Amino acid sequence: AHLLLGKILLAMGKGAEAEEALLLADGLGAHRSLTLIPLAQAYLIQGKSGRLLSLLHPQGTSAEEDAELLALRGRAYLDLGKLYDAERSFDQAWERAPDSVPALLGRVQTRRLRGAMEDALADARRAVELDPQNARAWYLKAGIERENGDAEQALADFDRVVEVQPTH
Repeated sequence: AHLLLGKILLAMGKGAEAEEALLLADGLGAHRSLTLIPLAQAYLIQGKSGRLLSLLHPQGTSAEEDAELLALRGRAYLDLGKLYDAERSFDQAWERAPDSVPALLGRVQTRRLRGAMEDALADARRAVELDPQNARAWYLKAGIERENGDAEQALADFDRVVEVQPTH
């Protein structure tokens, strides 16, 4: 019950309350693989990037779970301004699960920040192939297209963002 409550609170954007429920679920014996990802998300929502990085590490349970946690760790590193560590974390996530959209989107961000636009665009294209309903993937791709001077493609991609998520 606490696990489900934590996930509901997380979906509502209530990071502190979600953290409390998830830690209680963990303490009551919920399997760590069930609480790890939501707890990492709760820490990110609250801006507790350092806590995430110091307490949460891949468990080796499955490539997909490890990749998702590594991608969340990459986001935490980005929040802390540690581009090299973020890129390394996103690359590790992608190596564990090459079809991980969070890993690809993280790679897009880090490559874009260091000016590797061709690599960023290739990862963005792969992300929208894997998850055509992901508004963030389309948004990142559109931004790169705009920066590359391809206004027509950027507008088409921005239209796709609004189509996928009208409130974006």
